[in-house]
Amino acid sequence: MNLIETLTVDDTKSWSTQSMRWCLRLGLKPLFAKVPSIKLQRALLNIPKLMSVTAKGVEINSVQWGNLAAERLTPSELSPDAVILYFHGGGFCVGNASLSRPITSTLAKLTRYNTYSVDYSLAPESPFPAALNEALLAYVGLQTLHPGTPVVLAGDSAGANICLSLTRLLQSQCFDLPIALYLISPWTDLSLTLAAESGLDAIDPILSMEALERWAKNYTPSNRLSNLLCSPIEETFEGYPPNLIQVGTDEILFEDSMRLQKAMVESRVISKLQIWSGMWHVFQLHAGLLSASDEAIQSAAGFLISQVEKSKVESAEAQQESTQSIEQTTGRHTNDYSHAQ
Repeated sequence: MNLIETLTVDDTKSWSTQSMRWCLRLGLKPLFAKVPSIKLQRALLNIPKLMSVTAKGVEINSVQWGNLAAERLTPSELSPDAVILYFHGGGFCVGNASLSRPITSTLAKLTRYNTYSVDYSLAPESPFPAALNEALLAYVGLQTLHPGTPVVLAGDSAGANICLSLTRLLQSQCFDLPIALYLISPWTDLSLTLAAESGLDAIDPILSMEALERWAKNYTPSNRLSNLLCSPIEETFEGYPPNLIQVGTDEILFEDSMRLQKAMVESRVISKLQIWSGMWHVFQLHAGLLSASDEAIQSAAGFLISQVEKSKVESAEAQQESTQSIEQTTGRHTNDYSHAQ
């Protein structure tokens, strides 16, 4: 497997792609950087949803784990082989499950897995570790709904951060780990050292240092930004499941993805990094509108399906070995009993 791919899509310079870029630059970038009210940011962020596309053939229903709400996206052609647990982005302060439907519905349709998108509590009303605790609740709830079914964790930006931190939390508490991670433009360094190093603030059509600094401050105090459950970048990832990371070249969090994949490989974890040339932060949200977005999610679906199939083979082999071991042990005990007679 080629661990790092640089991908260029034919329509990167097309009218539709460039128009989308300028709409984002003129609309979302000043919204995130200049609008002082987080609540107003949340309200205005619902406007771009009118331009998004939800994949056809996917049924959307609400589910609850206690007070925690989520969307369940069920494709018309359903596979019981795995379920996906998705966490939306938005700097831990804005966003919701419905805004992520272009990604979650397309992912559900292409993989044929039930996909659950979590509406976790947002900062500043619910700062760290509220979102992470709710992520754990969702994971446990999902295992109750689908006992014995492998779980895939997926998320974009801050949601990808939650996926990484949740995996660490599951590992520390001896839970069964997800079988794969799909990480879209992960925000892994809340201290913003890597973002500053990238030098891509001016190029990024969505995010800015100003917006990231505000969100990080609302999520957790500055003296906790280096906490490994807030900034899961300086830790070892030994024992983590195979993962796919996707990032655009034109985003301020580019170095977060580069450093994360390097750390994964150094920890001997299977980690594939796809660098999408000319694309921006979480461009996958434009699935159904831009071919680069469609191709990125299609590639991710293929990766996840391959990991699920690999897990099925490994489970079957382990079960066979266990059965053979039991039979051999039983046979030895029978022979010992016969000799004793």
